[in-house]
Amino acid sequence: MSFFVKKSDIISSLVIGEAAALLMIGIGRNVAWPERAAAFLPSLPFFFPFFTLAVMVAGALASRLAPFLYQLVKFSLVGSLNFLIDLGVLNLFITLTGVSQGFFAGTFKAAAFLVAMVSSLLWNKLWTFNATSVENAGRQFFQFFLVTSVGFLINVGVFMLVNDYVGPYAAIDPKTWASVSAAGAAAVGLGWNFLGYRFLVFRKS
Repeated sequence: MSFFVKKSDIISSLVIGEAAALLMIGIGRNVAWPERAAAFLPSLPFFFPFFTLAVMVAGALASRLAPFLYQLVKFSLVGSLNFLIDLGVLNLFITLTGVSQGFFAGTFKAAAFLVAMVSSLLWNKLWTFNATSVENAGRQFFQFFLVTSVGFLINVGVFMLVNDYVGPYAAIDPKTWASVSAAGAAAVGLGWNFLGYRFLVFRKS
């Protein structure tokens, strides 16, 4: 299998990188980053898109050994963007209300997850799995909803477990711990979502 990266994949990886950089800057205003990391944030829009492009190229190279790795890299880039959308919406609610724990924090996380879910459907259908056909679109959406609903329960459940029951670790402040909890929740749900989307929702006929 010859190595190449399609023009559409180059453009998509750059768009994802730029959007991710802007989201990280926004999130960084509400999270207690180390001083050096905080000073580094403003430069992200200038170089992070090239990092995501490099990841895309690495995926193309890796696909020479296992073709599915190219798809997995695309899924991971989309998943990273959706995670940042999730985290960005969560931190927006926290900033507006000052609430970072308890029932309302869980509600904010649920709303943030739903926003990220819409992004996930569009990016994964049209780019990651290239399922552009509208045939059986209703069934496909229902399957996506089922897989994502399980992912939703995993995501929100892990978030509330770590955020509320485990609680802030050491000297980490509650706002930062909410973001750490969200990261852990996203990591747990990542494997489930990829398998569900690949083998159920967007499987090839």
